[in-house]
Parts: sequence; C-alpha cells; structure tokens
Amino acid sequence: TGKIMWGEIQFFELGKEILFRTQQGQLTRIPAEIIDKFVAGAHTTNVKQVVKEEQPFLVAGKLYHNLALFVPFGGKTTASSRTGLGIEYSMGWQATPKVGLGLGTGMNFMFGSFSDRLIPIVAEVRYYTNPAHQNRLYALLDSGYSLGWSADNTDEAYRFKGGWRIHPAIGIAWHNSSTARFTTELGCWQQRATLI
Repeated sequence: TGKIMWGEIQFFELGKEILFRTQQGQLTRIPAEIIDKFVAGAHTTNVKQVVKEEQPFLVAGKLYHNLALFVPFGGKTTASSRTGLGIEYSMGWQATPKVGLGLGTGMNFMFGSFSDRLIPIVAEVRYYTNPAHQNRLYALLDSGYSLGWSADNTDEAYRFKGGWRIHPAIGIAWHNSSTARFTTELGCWQQRATLI
C-alpha cells in the first residue's frame, strides 16, 4: 500500500506473516505478500526466519509418467556394431518417495533398422535417493517381453521375432518445476530377437 510502519518485529515466518509491534505498542499480524520490504534497524534483533524443509518431489501414493528417448549402441551376437533409436513411455505408482513401480511400452529400433521394430511390454521398479532434494540419483530395473514387428516382410519371406529383455540403469533426475522433471540415464540393454 506504500504505508511505512516503525516498530519491532516480534516473529517472522518466511512466506507467511510478520508479527509486528508498532512504536505505539500495538501488536499486529501482517501477511508477507503485502510487504514490499523491511529495513533492519535498532529493534530488529528478534527476527526469526523459519525455512520450510523442501517437500519430496515424488509423493507416495501418486501416479508418475515417464517419456524416454534413448539411443542404444553396442554389438549383436555376430559382433558387428549397431546403433539404434527408441522411444518408451511408462506409467507407475509411487509406493514411497523413494520407490516407484510401473509398466511401460514403446517402439524400439534397437538393431539400427527402421524396418525391424520391437514393441516392449515391461514392468519396472525405480529407486530414488534423497527424496527431499531437488536433484537426485536413481536406479532403474525393467524387464519384460518385446514383440517383433518387421515392415519389410510383405512377401512373408522372413519374420522378425522379439524376445525377453532386461534393462538395468542408473541416472540423475533433474527437478525442473512442481510438475515436471528431466532425467539423464546410462544403462545396459539385453534384448533377444531373431530373424526367421
């Protein structure tokens, strides 16, 4: 409002209110959002700041969603080096601020060919460290079956068959806002697939 008040701060809770005694002896509560600033003087030695602990980003009992873009690289059983591309989506339930359980699916071009596609159906468990921190480490393990789908077998000359897969990984979750986070992850994929 532009009004200036002189007195003594009795109690100050960050983000809430100031308990203030005016020079005339009147005790009043002032909401923090209407204060432009206060200037320290001779009577501000009793200021007490109460800083709230950061709330866990992942709250127990809530659903989570995770969309991942990944680039697998490595070798086949033939020892030739291959790279690929994939996108996967998982949805789960946060059992505790540290542990999440979920299911996932997506599209995986793991073997470097956009015609040979794998559609995974997996279950996952995620374990986060330091749930009260904005940025935290996590470990991931997912496992399941990937269905094979080939776009080039219109003449039925061959069939691309998927198989069992397991994927352990470690990563860092970067807290961005109250509703989103970004992760950086490094893991190992063991995927069985055959061309018959």
